[in-house]
Amino acid sequence: VIEQLSLIDETAKICLFAQIGHGTRVGPGVFIGVSSRIGDNCTIKESALLDSSTFIGRNTRVGEGTRIYSASIGEANDIGCGCTIQCGVSTQHGCMIGNHVQIQNGCVLESSVRIREGATVGRFTRVGYDASIGNLAIIGDHCHLQANCKVGDEVEIPPFVTVCYGREVRRNTIGAYNKE
Repeated sequence: VIEQLSLIDETAKICLFAQIGHGTRVGPGVFIGVSSRIGDNCTIKESALLDSSTFIGRNTRVGEGTRIYSASIGEANDIGCGCTIQCGVSTQHGCMIGNHVQIQNGCVLESSVRIREGATVGRFTRVGYDASIGNLAIIGDHCHLQANCKVGDEVEIPPFVTVCYGREVRRNTIGAYNKE
């Protein structure tokens, strides 16, 4: 089902049972899988891939070449170019995801999370409200970044770590991390 006033490039491939909301723009070379749903007023840029059963909330932008596999993306999210968002990922509203970010299986991003360019978020990690992850940071599997915490650029957090509410984790001069 394609709603009125949607702009779909003729080279985009839209599979059976996909739904595209009112006023949504789909760029050239985009692939939208079976049973995917895209809300109203979204923008899906060139060569993006939205695999089967992917949900994109209204007013969301998906950047060029981004791949989303069976994930649920909330409203008013901004996803950069060249990202990979794997199966079972869930984002709430207002998240900003930079270019070339990798979000692995089963992650949950609460509202207003910011992830900068080149960062990786490990499997089954939960990122709390208004948390931020810096450029090229690596968050291990099964971590919990609580609300309002900040992870600096190029920081690597090992698996199963909890960063407490409002804390900042940044690199020091020898490459380890400090908690403040």
